[in-house]
Amino acid sequence: MTAIGESEAEGFETGLGAWTVLDAPASSTGNASDFVRTNGLGGIISAITTPDTVMLGFGPEQLATDAERAAVAGRVLSHLLG
Repeated sequence: MTAIGESEAEGFETGLGAWTVLDAPASSTGNASDFVRTNGLGGIISAITTPDTVMLGFGPEQLATDAERAAVAGRVLSHLLG
């Protein structure tokens, strides 16, 4: 049995890494939209959005300061009301 090693020593907490978003396969009808990876909100924060939804990958209470929580809440509201 062969041991499986790390192919890349990078986690999502420290950067976007070598991961990319692929287009739909040529045999499919295509995607209406696609994922976007970004260093938004002043750092890497896990979130999934649609035009009427924001799902954060963390609880706002995990942010260090009231100012950071207010900034995230403002960005969420801006997205939803924008």
